[in-house]
Amino acid sequence: MKIIGKVWSTLVVLVVVASFLTSCSTSGDSKPITTEIIQNSKSLNDKAPVGEMPQFEFKETEKDLGMILEGEQVIHTFKYKNVGKGTLVISSVSSTCGCTVADFSKEPLAFGEEGSIEVMFNSEGRQGVQDKVITILANTEPNRIELRIKANVVVPK
Repeated sequence: MKIIGKVWSTLVVLVVVASFLTSCSTSGDSKPITTEIIQNSKSLNDKAPVGEMPQFEFKETEKDLGMILEGEQVIHTFKYKNVGKGTLVISSVSSTCGCTVADFSKEPLAFGEEGSIEVMFNSEGRQGVQDKVITILANTEPNRIELRIKANVVVPK
């Protein structure tokens, strides 16, 4: 009886695993979904020409904060405009380290509208030349834009 119970439980497990594996398969007619369509305004069936897509126009993409004292928190705002034909949507803004935090306009921007990305650099525990990259993912082409802030952090005596 114990052997039959083990065989029965093994069969049940195999049937459950097989049903999970077959339920995840796709039919031959469907196209794979990639992250490109999420981070870009192009879709699988409708390839928008680059000229018809949203496009960033930054007043500046790099800011040199100059010499600052260790422990200071410095804020700089990068301003931009949508000069493309489509509606501009930023999906994320990230930085190369935790000492740099960015806050950005989350509302979609139509042609001609302006937005901003506020970057705060915390120099606590830092010294010397600092070069931080802020990466923006949006529905533009290319879908990844980089901003940069630099500073020379000096330790007070």
